[in-house]
Amino acid sequence: MSNFSLGGPKKEKLPNIGCKRVPNQVKNLCKMLTWKRASSSFGEESFIEIYIDKIKGMQMDGFGNRYIVIGRDIPTVLFSCHTDTVHYGGKYTHYGSFQSGKTDQSEKGWKQNIAVDPNSGIIMLNDKGSNCLGADDAAGVFIMTRMIEADIPGLYVFHREEENGGDGSDYFVENFEDLLKPINYAIAFDRKGKRSIITHQRGESCCSIKFASGLAKELNSIYGPNSDKWVDDPTGTFTDTANYVDVVSECTNISVGYERQHTSNEVLHYPSVIELLNACKQIKWDKLPVDRDPKSRSTRYYHYSSSLPEPIVVPKTILTNDNIFSPEWGDHEYIIEADDIDEQFIIDNADILVDYFKEQALTKTDLEQDLARLATSHLT
Repeated sequence: MSNFSLGGPKKEKLPNIGCKRVPNQVKNLCKMLTWKRASSSFGEESFIEIYIDKIKGMQMDGFGNRYIVIGRDIPTVLFSCHTDTVHYGGKYTHYGSFQSGKTDQSEKGWKQNIAVDPNSGIIMLNDKGSNCLGADDAAGVFIMTRMIEADIPGLYVFHREEENGGDGSDYFVENFEDLLKPINYAIAFDRKGKRSIITHQRGESCCSIKFASGLAKELNSIYGPNSDKWVDDPTGTFTDTANYVDVVSECTNISVGYERQHTSNEVLHYPSVIELLNACKQIKWDKLPVDRDPKSRSTRYYHYSSSLPEPIVVPKTILTNDNIFSPEWGDHEYIIEADDIDEQFIIDNADILVDYFKEQALTKTDLEQDLARLATSHLT
């Protein structure tokens, strides 16, 4: 076994609703989620120092990515996550205290409160001084640190600046050619939902159907016949493994249990995180199929699969559409937002609105016609 261990949670007060009623390892996940981690911010640097740099043997490249090889053999599997979030602040956005606009380079200025419902397993933001939960991608960081603790063989890369377009993974691909030569699989833990295995990113194939089906078969066997099925999903957008497609045969991104990412309504279903972690410890990653030629860029998709998994359902007793917590949570300041749909609402909830349009079978043409009709209504 490795010398690294996250251990039990520190004996400190958790200023977050419901955190004391979850399992110990989930408390560690909750603590990760209390950090705002805008790119290159005090929050991200502190988070890395606490949860990643203390792992024995962890290395840092010239860009700031952290990486480590676990196992005696040359790794053929790369595991990927990212440490930055879309929290306000850091290198690419102006950060104040979100409300006052005053810069705060202290731990207090980069912490946030969260809330947990142990009954549904939902973790959510409980802080109107923050703009997202950051489960994208604290969930992936949590899973990978636990896999390292369990000595699961592989090359583990904790990327920087994924939210800026994958600059950290770009750097890693360009500067670690020899380390990447034997890699057949690049597995990212950075997808919304519970059961997706991404086959396409940026509109192009990133892994073969043979590989995705093989991984789905392994996961479904571990999860059992009574569980929802893992499926191949062509609707991926981007995560760091997209930058590996020219050098690694099978690149994917798999669901880690969050929804509504990049918004203040982001949630994380922690039982899904733990369930996936336990499965990852059992999969024989290096035995999965290898079928895609990384030198052949092909297979664009245009249609969504009808078999895609359903999104995580957040009980109405936990959250309303406006992210208002129900009274039984205790005395705290509710986060109440206006009911009107304005421009900022659309920006903050873009992913949710896209899913809504799909569910309503609305096409781009339909929307364009409706918008044109609305714009010329004064002429009729």
